[in-house]
Amino acid sequence: MKRLRYSLAALIGGLTFLFNVERLDLGEVNIIDISSFVYLLGFLSAVSAILFAFPLWKGSRSGAVVVFWIVVYLVNKQFIFDDRPLWGGIHTYITITEVAMLSVLLGILRQLTQGLHEFEAAVATLTLTGVNRKVRALVDAETEIQDRMLLSRRHKRPMSVVVFEADPEGYAIRTHRVVEEVQRGMANRYMIATLANVVLANLRRTDLPLEQGANGRFVVVCPETDAGGARAVARNVERAVKAALGVDLDYGVASFPDNAVTFDELMRHAESDIRDDQPLTPTPEPAVQS
Repeated sequence: MKRLRYSLAALIGGLTFLFNVERLDLGEVNIIDISSFVYLLGFLSAVSAILFAFPLWKGSRSGAVVVFWIVVYLVNKQFIFDDRPLWGGIHTYITITEVAMLSVLLGILRQLTQGLHEFEAAVATLTLTGVNRKVRALVDAETEIQDRMLLSRRHKRPMSVVVFEADPEGYAIRTHRVVEEVQRGMANRYMIATLANVVLANLRRTDLPLEQGANGRFVVVCPETDAGGARAVARNVERAVKAALGVDLDYGVASFPDNAVTFDELMRHAESDIRDDQPLTPTPEPAVQS
């Protein structure tokens, strides 16, 4: 956020300097005489960069954008607004000044557009924009969960629960740098939302994704799925999260009616399954005294 504010302040300062540079007479009249169309190019480049050109300012393509505007300037200077020569005498220094000012302005625009793009990406992640399904809180889905449990009992069909838990240390390293400057609660929400994007993209349409409070866990209810099928779903999500985020994802599975007959019992069994699957810290062997 600080970098975005600095870029915005630099853009305002750059445009202010561009539109007032001719006022710096330095004891002489019109010692700096910028062509009128340069002001228009500066304004158009700023507006187009902010409104239309986000994808063009990524990576090496940003250099091509700078070259494009410089070429536009040279073409206009040479062929359209040709009341002054491009080169020769004092006009050489004016041309160099105009090109330098446009280049600095375009450099500021590059930083600003990249900062805006990062900010938009962070907001989209936090709000799960573009995801077909939203993650509901576990407490808000109790009625639907009980309905699915009732259907499973009535029709004697299996239903499984998978609990996912990300490795907090591995995930903190990959937190978006825009979020590093906000409060800890927002950073935790960003972590959960980023993980949710990947989890939701790798679930089946019949699965019910839920968020378990503020502990960063995800619960997935899998109707018509036994323990083997639920583990297959969990492994698929685990591989996707590892590939997309580089984060290790632990999970536990419990199935109705093999492991429990109520949802609370299924949750306890799945959470216990997570702990049982985590590697134990080896106990150091005592030194042998000779």
